[in-house]
Formats: sequence, structure tokens, C-alpha cells
Amino acid sequence: ADAIPGELYPWSWEAGDEDNFKAFGDGRLFVPPILTKLIFDREPERVIKWAEDVGGWDFTRVITAHYNNDVRAKPEEFKRAFDVLKGKEYGVSRVLPEDLELLQKGSDKLTKFGVVAETSDFWTPDRIHSVRSSMSGALSSNHLHCNAAGACPSPDSVISTLTTHLRKELEVGGYAAADGAADTLGGTYENLEMLINAPAGSVALHDSSTSSFTHGIHSIPLDEESVIIRLSSELSKPGRRVAAVVLTHAPTNGGLINNAEGIGEMIKKLKDPPLFLLDACQTVGQVELDVVKLKVDLMAGTSRKWLRGPRGVGFLYVNPTANLLEPSHLDLRGATWVLDNPSSKWTFDYEVDKSAKRYEFWEGSVANKLAFGRAVEIAREIGVGNIRERVRGLADMTRSMVESELGMRCMDVRDGEVKELSGICSFDASPLGGAD
Repeated sequence: ADAIPGELYPWSWEAGDEDNFKAFGDGRLFVPPILTKLIFDREPERVIKWAEDVGGWDFTRVITAHYNNDVRAKPEEFKRAFDVLKGKEYGVSRVLPEDLELLQKGSDKLTKFGVVAETSDFWTPDRIHSVRSSMSGALSSNHLHCNAAGACPSPDSVISTLTTHLRKELEVGGYAAADGAADTLGGTYENLEMLINAPAGSVALHDSSTSSFTHGIHSIPLDEESVIIRLSSELSKPGRRVAAVVLTHAPTNGGLINNAEGIGEMIKKLKDPPLFLLDACQTVGQVELDVVKLKVDLMAGTSRKWLRGPRGVGFLYVNPTANLLEPSHLDLRGATWVLDNPSSKWTFDYEVDKSAKRYEFWEGSVANKLAFGRAVEIAREIGVGNIRERVRGLADMTRSMVESELGMRCMDVRDGEVKELSGICSFDASPLGGAD
């Protein structure tokens, strides 16, 4: 192609460049940032027309797949992309000058962004492609999803697990379907306990992490002089009986990861250690969690964020050795009525389940819990340490590019010497102005 020097990328397509192209990204197309900008900005028809004209491409995947470099491109397709962008086909005008200026200015970083972070020994191009391909829903969408901190799209097998059980409920009814899935549902608890290194019977499932957190905090013994604190610095203040320390592991509004392990260590060294409740909603799935090392008594988390599970599931870890109150609310899931055997009459006595299931209610979505179990299983297969590496790389790259190329200021919450930020990136977008 007769690419104009200095436009788009600082070189022209020439005979023999095919080998260089393949070497750059193992044969992957690396103009997706250009295509993505045009699609989501003001030139969607141009790219759609071109994509529809390229035989053998599935355009239901082209936007997100191109952006993520999941579609392998031949050299002639790469050349055609440049032709379209320069207005040589379909009688369209040239790319707007400000587009060229932005693309030229940030060509190296846009290229890196198109590749979506650097590869590693674990995150090879093939593995990245395999993980992304397991989420066909996300790949087929015209939406570029960047909100795993809110609710992440689920892998196909998670959705399949959910819908398969719903179909079973349609066939045989909810009770019979639940009975048939009892063993698999037990696997959800087992996988979750292994994920956080918790003993058997120490995890309860709820319809949200809010429910889990509420059940946990209401089980803390309190009296008129008890204090619940949120800041570890308040531990040393005299004249108070601290009943519990509540810590958010990673705030939802910035990249800070609090030193939960260090705080847990400090708490347990106290003469009369308070209970330690950890809100791990934004860390479970992107940070390795070990309840033994964290020394937590209660820990709440969610399915829908970094674990890529369905909405409508939260969990509560309960330390079996913690001095906790009886759950504030009980039903036949968490307790059993006691019969007066001689008279075979019900009494006012009941026996509370000794496991964490005493914090559960009998009613709940079995389909969601099964799907959550599959999501946890996938996370364990990949390895949370590997997920953490990938999330960290993407987040660091995003912070660098958005600050240097778009002029936005990083607003991540920092607390002193922070060794590592989470995958949550916050920016002041005012330099973009108005609707941008």
C-alpha cells in the first residue's frame, strides 16, 4: 500500500513486510484502536462497509474482537484497512485531521493498547485468545466492556450452567431440580472454600454481598460500650472496648488495596482482639485471598465482579472459632425445630446449624448458585495469581495511556506507600470537556 509517510503508523506496507507483520503480533491485526475509534466516534458506516466486504469475517464479533486482537488478519486485509481509513474506497472522505493527529501521536501506545497489554509466560497470545473465546457473548457485542468492578460478563459455561438448571426447573419443578443438583451445589461451596483457603462448612451463600455483609455484622456481639471501627489507627485509642474492626479491602472508587493481612496481624496481637470483618467484594477474583493469612473472622464477597459469575449471589466466610452471636434471623435452613418426642409435639426449642449455613435462608436461586460455582471453578483453573497479573498489567497500561495521551489525571485512592493498585482505575475527565 502507498501509505503516506507519517500518517497513522510511521511506515508503509511493502513487499516482504508480511514476515514483519507476523512477527509483530503473531499475525494479529494491530489497527483495532483505529477501527474502534472510528466505530465509536463518528465513522461507523465506513468501517462496517469495509468489514462486510471482507469475505469470511463474522461481523457480529468484529468490533470487540478487533479491539482485543482475536481476529487473525491476512496482509491484504491489513492493507485494505489503511485504504479505507485513507478514503480510497466507497467514495468516502479522508479520516478527519484530529483523528490522524491523535493516532500518529500515540501510535506506539495505541498499538500496545490494541494488543491489550504485554504477554507473559502464562498469558501467551494463544491463552489470551482461548480465555476471550470462552466469552462469546462479550465478543459478539458492539459494547467494549471495561467495568469488571461493576458486573463482569460471564464465560459461556457459566451461563450454560445457569440456563441448564432453569430448563430443568421448567421440566420437573424447582424442588425436584434442586434435589437433582444437590451434589453439584455442594461443589460450589467446596470450590469457594478452596479458593479462599477456608475449612469445610465455613461459607454461606446469599442473594447479594450486601446480604452477606449484613448477616455478618449483625452476628457481632455488642453492648452499650462497644465500638465498631473502620480505621486501624483507632485501635490504640484508650477508654473504649473495640468489638470489631471493619475494613474494605479495595475501595470501589479507586485503585487502593488495603493491607488487610497486616491489619489482621495487628488485631490478633492485641490483648483482647476484636473481631475482624473484611469486605472483599472488589478483591475476590482479582487478588489471592487466604482467610488463614488474613486472620479474618468474617469476610463478605460477591459473584458478579472479578469472578465473572452471575448477579444475585454473595457469600460470607465465618471463622468457626469466632465468638459470634446466633444469627439475627433464622429459618428452617439455619435451624431445626426440636420435637417433644414423648408427646410428638413441637416445642419452642430449636437447634442452630453449627456450620456457616446457619446464616443462610432456605429460599434462594439454585441456578445462580450453580453458575457461581462454575465461575469459581474457572477462576481456580486459571489461577487467581495469573488473573491478578493480567488485571494489573491492563490497569497500569490504561492509567499510563489515558494520562499521557488524553491528558486526564489519575484519581486512584492512595494510602501512603501502596505496593500495588487494584484493577479499578479512576480519572478526572474534565480535560476532555463536556460530552466527551
